[in-house]
Amino acid sequence: MAVSSTGSASTLDVASIVSQLMTVEQRPVFALDKKEAQYQAKISAYGGIKAALSQFQTAVQGLNVPAKFSANTATPSDTTVLTATASTSAAVGVHSVEVTKLAQAQKLVAPGQATTIAAIGVGTLTFDFGTIADAVPATFNAVTGQYGAGTTFTSGNAAKTVVIDSSHDTLEGIRSAINSAAIGVTASIVNDGGASPQRLVLTSNVSGKASSMKISVVGDAALSTLLDNDPAGTQHLSEVATAQNAELKVDGVAVSKTSNTVSDVLDGVSLTLNKAGTSSLNVARDTATIKTSVQGFVTAYNSLQKTLATVSAYDPKTKTAGLLQGESSVRNILSQINAAMTSPISGLTGTNAALTQIGISFQKDGSLALDANRLQSVINNNFSDIARLFTAMGTASDSQIQYLASSSVTQPGTYFVNITSLATGAVNAAGSIGGLPADSTGQTLTGQPGSGASGLQIQVNGGAVGDRGTVTFTRGYADRLDKMIGNLLSTSGVVATQTAGLNQSVKDIGSRRDALNQRLSDTQVRYTKQFSALNALLGTMQQTSDFLTQQLANIPKA
Repeated sequence: MAVSSTGSASTLDVASIVSQLMTVEQRPVFALDKKEAQYQAKISAYGGIKAALSQFQTAVQGLNVPAKFSANTATPSDTTVLTATASTSAAVGVHSVEVTKLAQAQKLVAPGQATTIAAIGVGTLTFDFGTIADAVPATFNAVTGQYGAGTTFTSGNAAKTVVIDSSHDTLEGIRSAINSAAIGVTASIVNDGGASPQRLVLTSNVSGKASSMKISVVGDAALSTLLDNDPAGTQHLSEVATAQNAELKVDGVAVSKTSNTVSDVLDGVSLTLNKAGTSSLNVARDTATIKTSVQGFVTAYNSLQKTLATVSAYDPKTKTAGLLQGESSVRNILSQINAAMTSPISGLTGTNAALTQIGISFQKDGSLALDANRLQSVINNNFSDIARLFTAMGTASDSQIQYLASSSVTQPGTYFVNITSLATGAVNAAGSIGGLPADSTGQTLTGQPGSGASGLQIQVNGGAVGDRGTVTFTRGYADRLDKMIGNLLSTSGVVATQTAGLNQSVKDIGSRRDALNQRLSDTQVRYTKQFSALNALLGTMQQTSDFLTQQLANIPKA
């Protein structure tokens, strides 16, 4: 017990005594704090598991895209001549492309004006779009920008008009009126630095030789003198860019197109022409994306496996246990995923029906390894097998029956297809899938709701009526894992329920701590009162003792 002396009076150190007693009283609170910290650490550990699962699901979803396994690339040998893209319908092969001329829009320039704000005149402009045919021999004068005798103009599109009123009778006004009319012509003004520098420039918004302009003016003479332009007659404007088609040869076949973007020459391939020249074009399967996605799948799994091992394992070297050691929920997550990755795919047969057969295998430490050479070999020789191994995929035995899509309820299996009528005009195809009448739209048949083939879509591209073989539908590993991880991460999944339970435990601890803190506050007040009273009593007793000692000292000695 702490006692202090001042003169002849001795008093208790009440604050120190109460503080030491409260330290003992607070041990239950410290125990709750420690328990709460453990719960918070476990919540954080489950958060790490959730992040790793989400990352793995993203990698899985990257492989659960059937279109990715039929994607193609189009690679030119000279990208300065052209660039290209290829869709899934493009045929694999190498093509030669020779570009001799790029598509171009016509551009006309009017005579110069002193200013842009001086009044010119009013009237109506009529723009006719068509094709200019120069005479033979050619009469076009590159210096004047005009055509000679014998040139013809053939109209190809409906004429469009622009009204030039008194509020638009200047060069600026004419420019604004043409642009506001949105007739397919862009007007601008260029200052050429000459004596009459302001030049109105008219550019067709469409390229190709059939987009040449013929301009007729009804109105003031000055407006006609400025803009009247007939390639086969009177010409007041100069042609500084001739409307022309893109001219090219694809595999030796001459092609003429109105645009430099050509998408209807090679099926599934779009070309963008950049300049005249030659280039080869290699259309190939997009195997690089598949290899990257498979490697991402392996990497994400290993990250998940490492996360689960870290939080649940015991390290004998440091003699420390993981935050979630002994938690069955953690063991179940990995065991479910591993079981899904090693169980056979229903309906899938052949030499590449398991992950190990394409080069993905488990190691002794539980991680995955990828044999890149084995994967490349499968890609080179059995590319379609990889699609079936990972995605939800259908395969028809009839070459004119094409699998299109499935739904979340479509069941793996082999379904017989019978066609009773083909699509003709406005009449839909008709038939059955798996022995039940299918819904139909055009050439597409869809499995009946409630059946195993529900949501299974096939396209009938031709052939005869009657039995047309089978469609085998399988759900690959990526499709299977995507659904499993989705369940694990759902609000009713193991991660959410375990986290919710831990959060409730933290909340309960908070309530218990609040109650304890209130009780401790009351206890501290009581101790302070008790020891303050004791201190006062001891002070009184000390004073009495001091008085008696003094009195005894004053008694004469015998």
